[in-house]
Amino acid sequence: MFKYKQEGFTLIELMIVVAIIGILAAVAIPAYQDYIKKSKVSEANTLYDGFKTEIMNAYSDKGEYPTFDELKAGGVVWKGTYVTGTYTGDKVGPPQVCFTVLGFDTGKDSIGWKYIPSTTDPTQKVWGCKAAESGCTTIDNKYLPKNCKT
Repeated sequence: MFKYKQEGFTLIELMIVVAIIGILAAVAIPAYQDYIKKSKVSEANTLYDGFKTEIMNAYSDKGEYPTFDELKAGGVVWKGTYVTGTYTGDKVGPPQVCFTVLGFDTGKDSIGWKYIPSTTDPTQKVWGCKAAESGCTTIDNKYLPKNCKT
């Protein structure tokens, strides 16, 4: 009696493997894209730290907020790989730092921080980055740092 020994995979087995890979890719690709967007926003958060330090140092030294040109001349990093920052604020007004982040839809691509009175103690000021506080933040909540989510 001749016995047939199977070699390789059947068509059904290959189709099942392809279907499983397709399902995994359908779940993994959107999650990966969200991860990439969060990392771009984190670059803005990192550059903001440099702005905040320079602004507060200038204010403590001179008693007034610096201009954007003074910050740039002082070496503040306002452009990154995925973000471009701007600074608004005159010598006495509340400073605001805004970043436009690449890879987001136009109009939903900015995050910013503004030096505002604290909600818990109005005599103190804090850097607010929620959409209502900064007036600049338009990125979807799921991509924002925890302290910026509404």
